Amino acid sequence: MSQKRKRPYSSPLRQQQAAVTHRRIIDAAIALLTARPGSEISHESVGRAAAIAVRTVYRHFPTRSDLLDEVWEELDQRLGLSKLPTTGSAALVEFVPELFARLDANAALVNALITSNTGHEMSRRTGERRLEAIERSLADETSHLSRAERNRLIGLVRVLTSPMTWHVLHEKTRVTGDEPARAVTWALRQLIAATERR
Repeated sequence: MSQKRKRPYSSPLRQQQAAVTHRRIIDAAIALLTARPGSEISHESVGRAAAIAVRTVYRHFPTRSDLLDEVWEELDQRLGLSKLPTTGSAALVEFVPELFARLDANAALVNALITSNTGHEMSRRTGERRLEAIERSLADETSHLSRAERNRLIGLVRVLTSPMTWHVLHEKTRVTGDEPARAVTWALRQLIAATERR
């Protein structure tokens, strides 16, 4: 006589509650990072901020890396840091105002990412993707350059399109409003034109 296999219990209500808890954990981590940039993002601190038991945070995110990975993915969706166009230099240059507008809309969060160890730790997760996107965007303009020249240009473009450049232009200069995006757009056009003339 064969035994019937038990079907796993599935409760839509329990799944919905788990999704709400998951969202609360992510939101609490982002709020904690924004409100106290120097504070450590840990299961304990996020649990306190979300008013959720630490064991529940661990159930959703077994390691700190798991937690930071998902928090970063959420932040990247908001900020668009790894969404650089790969369809040519014109598209890349035209994307700058949109990118800087997203950074403007999330200024406190961007400043927290720039000034905190946790922010630096998380932002490293997209560094390689950003470099690859820039390299693909500039493929036509850099095909005649040596590898070293190509790397220098890609590095400069990465710096110009970074949150740090946005931060410096907003916080450390007299450039205001949409002028940071205009300044970076102008600089990118000059760099690309100079490269094409070589």
